[in-house]
Formats: sequence, C-alpha cells, structure tokens
Amino acid sequence: MATREGEFNALQTSSRVLHQKVDTVVYEIQSLAEQDEEGRQKRMALAARAGALEIRERELQQRLNELNEGLESLRRQRDAANAALTETRVALATEEQLADSFRKQKQPLEQRILELSQLVEQRRCEIADFVSRQSQAQAEIGESRRATVLLQDERERVNAQTTEQIARRDALGSDIVGHEEHLRERRQHLNDLQNRRGAFDVELAQKTMSVQNLHERIQQKYQNRLEDVRSE
Repeated sequence: MATREGEFNALQTSSRVLHQKVDTVVYEIQSLAEQDEEGRQKRMALAARAGALEIRERELQQRLNELNEGLESLRRQRDAANAALTETRVALATEEQLADSFRKQKQPLEQRILELSQLVEQRRCEIADFVSRQSQAQAEIGESRRATVLLQDERERVNAQTTEQIARRDALGSDIVGHEEHLRERRQHLNDLQNRRGAFDVELAQKTMSVQNLHERIQQKYQNRLEDVRSE
C-alpha cells in the first residue's frame, strides 16, 4: 500500500505537472492564434503593399528601361560626336599644316611668278618684233612680186617688140641686156627676201614654241596656268 500510495502521489504530481503544461500549451496556442491573426493581418497588409510595390516596380522598371534606352541613345550620340570631333581635329590639323606649307611657299612662288611674267612679257615683245619684221618682209616680198610681174610684163613687151623689130635688135640689144640684168637683180632681191622670210618664219616658230613650252612648264610645275595667275 505504501508503494501504491507513493505511485499514486507520484501520478498526482505528474498529473498536476501535466495540467500545468496543458494550461501552458493552451495559453501558448491562444497566444499563437492571436499572433497568427496579427500575422495574417500583417501579411494581408504586406501583400497589398507588395502588390503596390510590384506595380511601382514595374513602373520604375519601365521608366528605367526608357532611361536606359535614352542613355544608350545619348551614348551613341556622344560616341558619334566624339568621332566627329576627332575627325574635325585631324582635318583642322591637316588644314593648318597645308596653310603653313602654303605660307612658306607663297613668297618664292610669287617671286618665281614675277620672274616668269617678266620673261613671258619679254618673249611677247620679241614675238611682236618678229611679227612686225615678218609683216615688213611680207610687204617687201609683195612689192617685189609686183615689181617682178611688172618686169615680166615689160620683158614680154620687150620680147614682143624684139620679135616685131628684129631689124632693130642690134640697136636695142644693149637695152634688152640692161633690162634682163635689172630683172636678174630683182629676182635675186626677191630670192633674198624669200630666204629672209623663211628665216623669220623659222625663228617665229621657235619663239612661239619656246613660249608654249614655258607655259607648259609653269602649268606642270605649279599646277596652274599663267593666264589664271595673272588674272588673279
């Protein structure tokens, strides 16, 4: 009995402990239920907030995409502007080098152009002189030709007179000889004038070719025609 009483007492003690634990568990269950309700409300609030945040996130993401597209466009524009700026700087440097080179070459070119202009003017004066001399020679040749025609007419007339007046040939022989001598002199003079004209023509052709070669050398060396330079 003592053993049973001890077991009974132990069971009662264990029962009280269990009741206390049950009470504690019930309290904890109630507390957890309250916390669960509070958590459910918080979750609902958080879910609503999360939905709003998701909408806001999508809006911000769309805005971010638009900004990224704008940023990419600006980057492309910046790259294009940088490339254009680099190309412009290179072109400017090239133009400055060319301008500096032109400035260095300007004075000797101007001096050379002045010398060539003077030389061309000298050649033109020489050509004008030759042309004048040629015109004079042609005039002399024309006069000689007219004189030759007159002499030929005169010789023909004399020959006709000689044929008609054979009887007077001896008396007029000296005159005929004189006329023939004069005719030979005129012919010789005509030949001399023709030779002089040929020499003038050759010299004129040489001077003309020299001037043409001078123009071509100027154009080949300076890539410009003398007439353009003189007009400028």
